[in-house]
Amino acid sequence: VRCYHGSKLPPEYVKAVEKLLGSLENRSYTTHNLPTNEILKQGSIQKLYCSFSSRKIPTGQYWRWNQAKSRQTVHLPLGVVTFYKLTARKSKKALFEAPKCKLWKFEISPHNGKPFYVLWCEKSSTDVSSLACDSEAKSEITLQDLSFLKPFMEPELANQLWPSFHF
Repeated sequence: VRCYHGSKLPPEYVKAVEKLLGSLENRSYTTHNLPTNEILKQGSIQKLYCSFSSRKIPTGQYWRWNQAKSRQTVHLPLGVVTFYKLTARKSKKALFEAPKCKLWKFEISPHNGKPFYVLWCEKSSTDVSSLACDSEAKSEITLQDLSFLKPFMEPELANQLWPSFHF
């Protein structure tokens, strides 16, 4: 596999292109409009039809995606593919290290069709999917969410807060 400018691709980039081609051939991916939290699971592959920035890829509260190295462009029988590697990077105020994650983002411009995108999670921490927080997950905590505290409270107060909750 050669880059657009004729030089050889580094081995990990060749591996990423081979994974892309294999997943497209075998249809071993899920299809979405935008990336979902499932992309944080190692081995997950998503095919997407809407253009999106790296900021739209799910992250954790204290880390974000960072483009590692430059974009590569290759000409393949299916069309032109531009792709790059993303790694997890801790945010400035984070007290913890970012998880060990590696994601590949591909933009495929077929010779005879609309462009589409593929994300592949090559590497992920085992618990990274539980760390994901998208805008929906950042919603406020409700009183019902705290009902697990009822057994540890004065019964009178607990019954005022959760009258229909029986333990």
